[in-house]
Amino acid sequence: MLSGARISLDIHSDTILFHGTEESASSKLLYGKVRLHIKSKTRIRSLYANVSGISSYGFVNENYESPSFNINNCYASKSQILDHKEVLFESSESNGSLFLPKTYEFSFIIKMEGSLPATVYTEYGKTEYKLKVVLEKANILSMNVSKSIPIYVRRIIDIGQLVSPPISSPQPLIQAVDDLLPAFTSPSAQPSPSPIVSPVSSPSSSPSTSFADLPSSVNHNSPAPAFSPLPSVDSSLPRLISKSFDDKLHLKIYTNSSIYTTEQQLKLSVEVFPLHESVRVISIGSVFNESVSIKSLSTTTGQVVASKRYLRIINSVHKNLSSFQTVSKNGFFSSNSYEMLLQTSSSHKSAQLDIENNVFKVSHYVKLYCIIEFEGKREKLFTLFPVFIVPNEYFTEFNNLPLYSPSEPYAQINLLPPAYSE
Repeated sequence: MLSGARISLDIHSDTILFHGTEESASSKLLYGKVRLHIKSKTRIRSLYANVSGISSYGFVNENYESPSFNINNCYASKSQILDHKEVLFESSESNGSLFLPKTYEFSFIIKMEGSLPATVYTEYGKTEYKLKVVLEKANILSMNVSKSIPIYVRRIIDIGQLVSPPISSPQPLIQAVDDLLPAFTSPSAQPSPSPIVSPVSSPSSSPSTSFADLPSSVNHNSPAPAFSPLPSVDSSLPRLISKSFDDKLHLKIYTNSSIYTTEQQLKLSVEVFPLHESVRVISIGSVFNESVSIKSLSTTTGQVVASKRYLRIINSVHKNLSSFQTVSKNGFFSSNSYEMLLQTSSSHKSAQLDIENNVFKVSHYVKLYCIIEFEGKREKLFTLFPVFIVPNEYFTEFNNLPLYSPSEPYAQINLLPPAYSE
């Protein structure tokens, strides 16, 4: 860069926030100001701002199972999804226009279409955007001056309108029963660093402590997948997940929300209920996972020809219950409660936002597990439930929009201007 000129770039925001899906979102504006600082007389040919976007990936098809390398099973793509040039100044003179020492300002407004895919960075591909301002000198011996900054495309989507859950349901190790109950007020936790053993049932036990006193919506006979469905209530509210593993163990999992930002913590409160006198809980834990999938599409049919999927562990918590505690025989369904905190980001690893488009999909879920000893054998029981990682603006913008109410026909009469009469 020559000392005779330099540029500075100021933009309203480096984040373009779309509301809705790629099919429904309206366009947004990227706007800002370029300051041209001229220290000595300089001839300038042009000044322009260019915003570009590139989506690329490369991976070996996960369905390919040959030990030898085959180039035909490698899939890679790099496409220009955005390339817009906004001319801020263009000289009409062949040898450029003379700029005297001074600071010049040029404003720009660039339209960003709502169909643009969200920014994402994965191990095997990425979608990224960049804004670059270029000052072209008239003198061929002078170097052009440029400055570039990253631009981030984010989306706020109504979670309740999602068609597919964030993860597919893997097969559970133990057949289990799930039930997701409505929003609740989280009870005070009573942590205890003790393994839990089921007491021996007593004929004189009170009916209020029996298995039948669980929420009536829990089906204790029909099986269900290990993946707990989304709640029908507001996902930003606390919720209760109730889960049974045969006649061995019952869990109540209290979460403070289903929706988080990368600046929040996942707070879990777990109540463990042994259902059999031979069950002893050794340890419990939880893992916050990020699922990433990439699809390679046919250029002719648009069908998926190859895919790559992998998991990232963002954070995990494990509690060993090292000491023994006797549970009262008068309460067969007695329980212990445990608190766990999962971080969505740290100094070396951070969760990405949930996204889904034709190529990339990023989703998140929590795996909560218990290691038990049953009739002399150890088993690992677990359940999965989805969580959503959203932009900070989800809470400051989307949830604060006024509710829409259609106008009533007769109400329009009062809105009409008075009839004209001479």
